[in-house]
Amino acid sequence: MAYDNGRGVPEDPAEAADWYGKSAEQVTVDAQINLSGMYITGRDIPKDYVQAYKLADIAAAASDATAVSNIALVAKIMSPAQIAEGRRQAAAWRAQKQRAPATSAG
Repeated sequence: MAYDNGRGVPEDPAEAADWYGKSAEQVTVDAQINLSGMYITGRDIPKDYVQAYKLADIAAAASDATAVSNIALVAKIMSPAQIAEGRRQAAAWRAQKQRAPATSAG
């Protein structure tokens, strides 16, 4: 992402996090992984292990190895209740995406 790395625009990690969030909602695995990592480290956004787990869990459904690594990493520092909440949120997100009507560009 351009804002994350300063490619063509000034580097702005907070702006990058915002765009990663928008992309993650659109089922962009790379954005889900990047935002998960930002939540794990607290890089320019508050640490949020539940959100990190949720996003990594969603991306892992696409068989992404980095997402699986993020799950393992963050699970080591989470309580069982936090892990359960991350799983619950990921399942709810997937259910919502399945219910959402398909849109077409036109």
